[in-house]
Amino acid sequence: MINKSEKRQHGLQRISVYKLKAVKTGHVLYQKNKEKQRNGRDIIEAVSSIFNELDREETVVVYLNSALNPIGIEIVAVGGTSWCCVEIKNIFKGAIISNATSIMLFHNHVSGYEKPSQADLVLTKHISKIGRFLGIKLLDHIILTETTFYSLREKNSECFTVEDKENEIID
Repeated sequence: MINKSEKRQHGLQRISVYKLKAVKTGHVLYQKNKEKQRNGRDIIEAVSSIFNELDREETVVVYLNSALNPIGIEIVAVGGTSWCCVEIKNIFKGAIISNATSIMLFHNHVSGYEKPSQADLVLTKHISKIGRFLGIKLLDHIILTETTFYSLREKNSECFTVEDKENEIID
């Protein structure tokens, strides 16, 4: 064991060692279909219970395995009545820890207006691009209101297309 004076003398510094783990804090019910899930409609019912009667925006990520079955849900951001600041690193942190191969992003619009803002579109493009580099595909970004939803995959598919260096379009 090295004492403090020896540490200073040798220029040694203590570095913390971390071990990350996911902690389950609850559950939601999900009706699993026999076919692979290809869009957010199948998961909306399970996720919508998280958004019931909220008075502010929240952003939720659903983590999926390679069979496209949900393996986890996490609230990654809580905002105000008309915005929610989302850090992209928080979206992927849980996905990496849970070994997800794809994610679905959900957030609510308290106003009841389901169409995406310019910030929603930009965020979706960034998440899609970063996910590709990490090997975690963004399947959809869905905006929920009390009465309806808006799928960016269905109505703004350009947010999910990335051009590589040779300008070849990838999806």
